[in-house]
Amino acid sequence: CYEALTGVRPFQGRNAEEVFDAILHRIPIPASDVNPQVSQPISRVIHKAMAKHPRHRFTTALLFADTLMKAHRNEYIEFFDPAHVQPRIEKAVRAFEQGNAQLASDILTDIEAAGYIDQTLAPLRKQIDQQLRRKTIADLLDRARSGIAEQEFSLAAQNVEELLRIDPGNQEGLRLKDQLDQELGQKQIEESLRNAVLAINAHQYDRARQLLKYILTRSPGHNRALELGEQLASREQSYRTARQEKDNLYAAARKAWDNSEFESAYVKLKRVLELE
Repeated sequence: CYEALTGVRPFQGRNAEEVFDAILHRIPIPASDVNPQVSQPISRVIHKAMAKHPRHRFTTALLFADTLMKAHRNEYIEFFDPAHVQPRIEKAVRAFEQGNAQLASDILTDIEAAGYIDQTLAPLRKQIDQQLRRKTIADLLDRARSGIAEQEFSLAAQNVEELLRIDPGNQEGLRLKDQLDQELGQKQIEESLRNAVLAINAHQYDRARQLLKYILTRSPGHNRALELGEQLASREQSYRTARQEKDNLYAAARKAWDNSEFESAYVKLKRVLELE
């Protein structure tokens, strides 16, 4: 019915997941706002029929049809009598004025989810959302600062990321992001150094070389990385030399064994095990 009267679908998205999310959580724009030729009464009936919770919708298709006909004839519809919802709107206004924007938002959300349309809701909703947005930004900034103070950099980064998603140009958020990038970068360098030492000791020289390259890319001239690079080259050369010697000794031991030179084979194999 909404699509027939407006030419657009009430719930849209770039993919199926976004459409599902819209159906579950977003209040559609009233049909009369999309197409001014749709009367307010008819728009309200359609809006109520799309209410989020089943208890707020029409209980039967017959009741929906009868209510649509009443709206078409501009007859009185009890559900849309302002006297029923005005006390709740006033309660939301009082909560907002007393600084309880969350309660005000919850009341408005319930009114909107019930499919009720009122001209006073839009500006009030805008004011409430702005206040909640400011509070959310302040909370995220506090949590990010606390995370940095406790060196919980990953948690702090998550809060900053959420903050910049809400307010991409927030200067304090951008400053904290730069600080966290440096802290996390240093943490990653330290972790890479530890892994490079482990890789060298395990003779995983290619892995160690990759880690040291990463460190020097992030921090050119890093002293410890350069020292490990020299150690890596020396250890790798020694390892390859020893391995070649071991392979040669083993081959010689096999040859001595085949020639029944058991004492010679024994000496060579003993040396192989020492090198291993």
